[in-house]
Amino acid sequence: MVEYRPDAIRTSGHEHARYRQAVTDALSGIDLHTVRTALAACLFTTHCDGSLRTFRQSV
Repeated sequence: MVEYRPDAIRTSGHEHARYRQAVTDALSGIDLHTVRTALAACLFTTHCDGSLRTFRQSV
């Protein structure tokens, strides 16, 4: 079973700011260029029908 777990969406005030900061800090450590490159390589090797071009245009 899944229990209620507070998060930035369902809270407000100081609690919201605390959860939001935790998410922001976690996401700021991700190198988006590396993620995009890895994803593009995956798409290119599995879908050689132009999906890579479509992915780059949509990002």
